[in-house]
This record gives sequence, C-alpha cells and structure tokens, in this order.
Amino acid sequence: MLKYQMRFMALAIAAVLSALSTVSADTWRLEKGLDWKAVSAQGQDKFLLAVAETKKLVNTGQTKAARKAFDKLKKDFPEIAGPDLDAFIKAELLFCKGNFIKAADTYDKLLTEYPQSELRQAALDRQFAIATAFLGGQKKTVLGVFKVNGFAEGLKIMKRISERAGNTSIGAEATVVVAQKYEERGHITKAIRAYDKLLTEHPDSDFRDQVLDRQYVIATAYLRGMRKRVLHVVKIKGYAEGVRIMEKITDRAGIDTPTGLKAATAVAKHYEKREMFNEAYFKWWEISLQWQTGKTGRDALLNMGRCKHTAYNNHPEHKRPFYDDSNLNIAKSCYKKFKLLYPKDAEETNVDQILIEIDEQLAYKQFSIGQYYQRTGNRQSANLYFDMVIRDWPGSKAAEFAKEILAGNTESKETKNEENKS
Repeated sequence: MLKYQMRFMALAIAAVLSALSTVSADTWRLEKGLDWKAVSAQGQDKFLLAVAETKKLVNTGQTKAARKAFDKLKKDFPEIAGPDLDAFIKAELLFCKGNFIKAADTYDKLLTEYPQSELRQAALDRQFAIATAFLGGQKKTVLGVFKVNGFAEGLKIMKRISERAGNTSIGAEATVVVAQKYEERGHITKAIRAYDKLLTEHPDSDFRDQVLDRQYVIATAYLRGMRKRVLHVVKIKGYAEGVRIMEKITDRAGIDTPTGLKAATAVAKHYEKREMFNEAYFKWWEISLQWQTGKTGRDALLNMGRCKHTAYNNHPEHKRPFYDDSNLNIAKSCYKKFKLLYPKDAEETNVDQILIEIDEQLAYKQFSIGQYYQRTGNRQSANLYFDMVIRDWPGSKAAEFAKEILAGNTESKETKNEENKS
C-alpha cells in the first residue's frame, strides 16, 4: 500500500457519520428523491462496528476483503444504499488499489452527478488526499507501465477542489496549496492570483493572515529588484508589481493594523530608495493620518519633512533656486510641528539646524530672483525682492548679500541724480 494512503485514508461512510453526528439516534442515507431514511437506533452499534471493520480493510489495502465488506454493509443495511453510495464505493476501491487517477475521476463524477450528496465532503477529502500525494512526489502510471511525476495531475485536482468547494474550509485550503505550489515552482504571477482568489472568496478564512504574509514576502522580493516576466518572454524589474501588491495588502488589512502598516511602510521606504521623494512623502502622510501619535506617528511626521527637504535638495545645487519652493515650505511646516510635538526628539535629530538651513534656502531662492532682475537692469523689481529677503529672513546670509546690493543700488541712484543735477 502506498505510504500516502495511511496518512490520508478516511472511510467515506465514517465521514458521513461525522457530518451527521454519530451521537444522534439515526444514521441517514439519500434516496433518489433526496429524502434521507434512517438506520434504526437498534442497529446503530452493529452498523458502526461494520463501518469500522470496512475502514480497517480499506486502510490496509485489502481490496477484495473491502469489496466484500462493502457488499455486506449494503446487504445488512439496505436503508443506506443509493446511487451516490455506489459511486463512492467504486471510487474507494480504486483508491484502495492505488489507482489514484481513476479514483479521482470517479470521485469527480460523484460530485458532479450528486452535488447534494452527504458523501460530497468525504469525496472532496479523498480528492484532497490524492492531490496532496501527487504534489508530494507520488508517481502516476502512464499506459499501464511507465511511472511519471504526478505533480501536474495533483495541481489539476487541487485546482478543481478549489473551484468546486466554494466558500468552505477545504476549498480555502486547496486554494492556498495551489498558490504555494505555484510559488515554489517560480510561477509568481499565478501564485499571486491564487492568493488573491483566497482573500477575495474567503475573506474570513483561517489562512488569511498566512496568505497576507506570503504576499508581503513576494512583494518585498519585487521591491528589491526581482524581475517579472512580461509577454512570457521579456523580464523587467517588478517594482510596480511590488507596490501594487503592498497597496492591496494595506487595503485588505487596513492601514490601522500592523500588517497594513508594515506594507505601507515598505512602499514609503521603497520610494525613498528609488529617490521618489514626493511619492514617499505622500505615503508617509497617509500613514500619519491614521497613526497620529506614538512612535509611528512621530516617525511618519519626521519622514514627511525629510522627504520634502530631500526632494528639493535632490536637484543640483546651482539649479535649486529655479525650482518651486513648495517642497521647502512643506518641509519647514513638518519640522516645526515635529519640534512642537516632540521637543526632545527634535533636539536629538538637530531639527533647529535643519530649520536654519531651510530658511537659508528659502531666502537664497528669493535673493536669486532679485539677482535675475538686477542682471536684466530692472533694479526696481530687484530691490523689491532684496527688501523681501531682508524683511523675511533678516539673519540669513542671503539677507547680508541683499543689503550690500541694495546699498550699491542706492549709491548708484544717488550718483546718477547728482549727475543729472549737474
């Protein structure tokens, strides 16, 4: 007997008894009209003993003895007989002989022709056992002689269970197994789809957290540069796919949960690593909306300021004044709020010095505009900007430069007036 039989073997009739609760007074069977008739209470002990003996024969692979036991069971208890039971017994005997392929097909026929049968769960369990055996390395016989790897057959059976079982525990488990096997074989896109199927069709499944964790691992690999196959030929880095998966994890779990926060943080850090600082800022901002206090809220606020400041500094130094100063203003606002809410942390992170640097940059930007007007001969406009720098950033180096130029402009104007008088 194949080693997998001992692990997964469970007599279908016992499964029926379990489903109907063996502590009840009656054991039931399905007639053609879908009305169940009972085995009498007086025959319960005898019936259960017969089932146990039949189960023992099936478990030990004694096909002939098992066939006789099934026949006797039907003869002694005619009330349990029915076409669905006949189909199930046929499948059981095939399974007992190790003919997994035909057994799986026969269970499938039972599930198709008698979808309401109480043997349905037992048949699904048996198919799950067969699929698990194939996925675990069990060979299948081809042309009655050759032994080949049964992985593909196992995956096909497991996918069929996933599709047929619907929103049930075995359906959810089959979906997870399919996804895991795809992932093990490197079929990451198919794995993600299968995991998505589980989360969509079984949102309350016991496997939910496990699946979210697997999706997080795959998304992390993509964010680190793992390539994704496109059009079955070209491989490109899967950054976008990683972000998409992380975003879906956050949406499903909620950013207010540790899992959702972990995914959102991974996206924010990814954007920073790729120098997409404005995108990173918005992700940290999204986190800060939900986590306004505690370490997470503190870090999100600090990172918001850092990303906006870095976004401005990311330009070549000599070109920075030509760019919009909104990044600087937002950064300044974040750092000031951080200093107000977390004064001790602000001191440790040298926020005061950062604020001085930002003010210098804002002042120099306005000073540069004044310089432009100065070069084009429009001294009136230039003086307006120099005055603004002196007024708004009096302690900055730009203010000192502005004062010098203003003094020169004033002196030049006075000289010109004197010349005109002469």
